[in-house]
Amino acid sequence: PVSPPTLLMHGGKDTTVPVANAESLLALLDVNGVAHDYVYMNRSDHMLIQNPFAHITYFRLLVEYCREYFPA
Repeated sequence: PVSPPTLLMHGGKDTTVPVANAESLLALLDVNGVAHDYVYMNRSDHMLIQNPFAHITYFRLLVEYCREYFPA
C-alpha cells in the first residue's frame, strides 16, 4: 500500500512521548520510502505550549506541508 506523506513534530521537553519513539518512526519511514519531514522543537513540550512561538511555527509548517503534498 502507498503511505501518505508524514509530518512529524516533536518537542524536546516532551515527557509524554520519548524522542526515541519519534526517531524509531523516522527510521521506519526512511526504510519504507515514505516521504516525510521532521521538526524538532527543542524548547517545546508534548502540546507545544512551553515555547510561545511553537503554535505559530506548527501551523505555518502545517500549511506549507499541506500546500506541498496536497495541492488544491
